[in-house]
Amino acid sequence: MLCPISAHAATTPHHPALLIEGKILSYQELDHYIQAYAAYLMAQGISKRDRIACLGTTELATIILIFALFRIGASVALLNTRLPKEQIETALSELAATRYIQPEIEKLAPVTFSQKEWDLEQVATLLFTSGSSGKPKIACHSLSNYYYSVLGSNPHLRLEPHCRWLLSLPLFHVGGLAILFRSFIAGSTLCISRLPLKQSLEADQITHLSLVPTQLYRLLKENPKPSTHLQCILLGGAPLPLSLCQEAAAKDFPLFLTYGMTEMSSQITSMTFSLENPAAYLGLALPYRALKIDVQGEIFVKGPTLFQGYWDKEHGLSLPVDAEGWFATGDLGSFDAEKGLIFEGRKDNLFISGGENIQPEEIEKALFSLPGISDAVVVPVKDQEFGARPAAFIEKDALNLSDHALLEQLKKLLPSYKIPIYFFTLPPTEQLKKNRLQLTLLAAQFCLEK
Repeated sequence: MLCPISAHAATTPHHPALLIEGKILSYQELDHYIQAYAAYLMAQGISKRDRIACLGTTELATIILIFALFRIGASVALLNTRLPKEQIETALSELAATRYIQPEIEKLAPVTFSQKEWDLEQVATLLFTSGSSGKPKIACHSLSNYYYSVLGSNPHLRLEPHCRWLLSLPLFHVGGLAILFRSFIAGSTLCISRLPLKQSLEADQITHLSLVPTQLYRLLKENPKPSTHLQCILLGGAPLPLSLCQEAAAKDFPLFLTYGMTEMSSQITSMTFSLENPAAYLGLALPYRALKIDVQGEIFVKGPTLFQGYWDKEHGLSLPVDAEGWFATGDLGSFDAEKGLIFEGRKDNLFISGGENIQPEEIEKALFSLPGISDAVVVPVKDQEFGARPAAFIEKDALNLSDHALLEQLKKLLPSYKIPIYFFTLPPTEQLKKNRLQLTLLAAQFCLEK
């Protein structure tokens, strides 16, 4: 398949591909940058099937690097920009990365480079995603996965060449990558802005916007009316509070609710929301996806958007599906024949804070690594802005280990969003110490008393 950026460069060369801080980069100019970077990377010895790691920043240089690697046939592992240095080194080891790159485009020279096609079946991206065991998994996607995801999503979202989609999610999440693929395959304009969200919507005449509930919560606090250009807010990435959806709909924000996951290349189902909607229905499966719910209420999915599998440096790529190709999501739900899916929660302990996956076991492991901590259990506590935040019950051997000292040590081990906002003393009763449900209720009680 011809890279869509090259295709649009040939047919509509002067159409805006990117709007960055008010400056336009046409499809022809973007194509030239990608070609030059691909040639530069090949001259540096990067070749087909190499695994290249970089931070998943929302910068022009990162976008150009990603699409240059696709043309070479290499894959890109996009790392969380909030990882401490030590965790970046661990991630590179887990990936068995060929190289770690900090993208630079200032010194690129125009070149003649003929490779403009995509190998749709190549492993294109590697993304870290939390697993039920607490150890992050590395999910791999092909270009075909993203392509079919877009084919099913764009008509539903009414994304056309005249539209503008704001890059409001990070590129180390599948939701951020999906924005790139949707925009460039549609031949529309991708917008990158450092302005506050409220100002970006008007200044850049944004028509399409992806948000997690925390971002919508903040927007509603700042902006009582939607932009006159806004046609679609794609809302997902975390459980959707009905009251938040109703508040947005009452102010005429155009909500498209969605259920998706990394393993299905972003969206699985989607539905427009209205005040007449008695619940946060998430719609039917989009084209090129299939969904079913088993007798235990677990959601299973399959289709051309299903990822290639999890990467492990010792065992390679493995795709955990049953004999019929169904992937067990670990999510629970119910289904209405007309309005589709209702998401009911996770089977395991994972919870979501501001669109970020939080696996308690990962935080517990970090706590256990600190001197003076003999036991720890992490649970979610409700938060109006983020939906949930982590809180830790701990047992300390060292009486002089203060909460401040804990925070300073955890900053070296965890991204900020995974650091507990409360530390409570772990109850001495052995039965209660490992009962997560009881500890969650106890944490909620303690929070009310604070």
